[in-house]
Amino acid sequence: MICYGIILPIIPLEMETRYHKSQSVTGLLFAMFSAGCLIGTPIVGVLSDRIGRRTPFLIGMAMLAGSTMLFAYGRHLAILFIARFVQGLSSAVAWVVGLALIADIYSNEQFGVVSGTVIGGNTIGALVGPIIGGVTYEHFGYLVPFYISAIFVLLDLMTRVLLVDDGSIKLHKQLKDRKGKEITQLIDDNGDIRQDILNDVEMAGADVADPQRDGASISLSTDDHVVVQDQEDEEDVDVDQEQSQLNQTSQEGDEVPVQTESEPINHAIINSADHEVFDEIHINGVEDSVDEPMNEREFFKMIMKRLDVWMTLSSIILFAIGMSSLEPLLPLLIQNKFHRSTSVTSLLFASFIFPFLVLSPLSGYLTDKNYVSRTKMSFAGAVVTAVAFPFIDRVSHLSLLFIDIIVIGGGLAVFFNPIIPILTYIVDPTEKGTHNGKILSMFCIFYSFGIFIGPIYSTLLDEHVSFFSFTMSFSVLILVNAIVFLIYFLRRPTSVFEANAAQSNSNHHIKLRS
Repeated sequence: MICYGIILPIIPLEMETRYHKSQSVTGLLFAMFSAGCLIGTPIVGVLSDRIGRRTPFLIGMAMLAGSTMLFAYGRHLAILFIARFVQGLSSAVAWVVGLALIADIYSNEQFGVVSGTVIGGNTIGALVGPIIGGVTYEHFGYLVPFYISAIFVLLDLMTRVLLVDDGSIKLHKQLKDRKGKEITQLIDDNGDIRQDILNDVEMAGADVADPQRDGASISLSTDDHVVVQDQEDEEDVDVDQEQSQLNQTSQEGDEVPVQTESEPINHAIINSADHEVFDEIHINGVEDSVDEPMNEREFFKMIMKRLDVWMTLSSIILFAIGMSSLEPLLPLLIQNKFHRSTSVTSLLFASFIFPFLVLSPLSGYLTDKNYVSRTKMSFAGAVVTAVAFPFIDRVSHLSLLFIDIIVIGGGLAVFFNPIIPILTYIVDPTEKGTHNGKILSMFCIFYSFGIFIGPIYSTLLDEHVSFFSFTMSFSVLILVNAIVFLIYFLRRPTSVFEANAAQSNSNHHIKLRS
């Protein structure tokens, strides 16, 4: 992020002073970054799932090094567009492979904290980058910021060569899968839960078991499968006679029907005399599912049909617009309205990013520990952002602008942090992990689409309508999206904890009804 952030305070001024281009052209240049992300993301997602995480990582760093040199020595506008596009390709690799790596190693219940910590670390680079770019550009000229960027690229490349190993990644993934299976087994073997269910069913069927009432009886199998079966009145036979008949049949060598281990376990199905059928009770709180092997085309086709996925992706697009739309506007706002240098612009960008360092891991912790639901946390962040955004160009003092930008950054951090864990859970609730690269590539595709739209959307409205029309329209969009998102997911689980809680409530209602 240092390398991506270094150019933010530089390029808008270069486009205005050296190339004499309008804000719309500057917006297109910034949008080339997202175009590279958009094209590279699906390729990287599929590739990393097939060949591993390490090789794509190294390719991405090589592309970042190349884009840095193109920015430094390119003297034509077309070269800058190519450099920005290649920079976007490298960003696609970093995001897709990095997030897929997190999903490989950590469970969904840890995803919020871990991804928040990663975003927080990412924030440090985003904080430092614009400051380095603005200060060195102001005091040492155009080339020095890119030399510094090249040094960071080389250090990062060496780190990935030494530390990222596909064998270690595979081992960590196996350990995560084993831990998940052990937890599931512990739940399955929990005798207290099973005994409670059996006791409740026995109590509910005690009267039904009386041969004088409706001729029904209860049969309990050794695998905890309980069935209440109706019998016809003419088959009402004395228990002792029935037992003697069974013994006689066994002595004659006939097979006595027994339930095998292949029958369903951990379920209680109650079928009463009045034919009222209740839902199955899943003790582990998660429905058993079989993931059929899917190729990439089948996977994306299946995903694109799901409304819950589209709801999540719309939030990703709006977050990306919020992050990217200010990049071409803030440097010119600082220069033209407040008459300050690029150093102040750098500090403003740092203020925008700084809340992510604190609030991303904090909101991840609160949602992972279930103090606040992921849906409500995201909604709260969207509301804060929507309220603060229209004040960007309304404030008359620079200090108030800094405060407003900090509030907006904090709102976006809280709004965005739960989105990736929600996406990974609703697509892969059983955490098979076979499609992590493709799942996270979907995030990056729509994030890239958002940062492609953002600079064009903001500069066009600012140039042809007004700055306020841009900020106000974005506030309305993110607020409406947040309300719809909250309503849709309010009663739908977005984490393993919420799914288990919903299942426990369902089991409780079943017990009460029985």
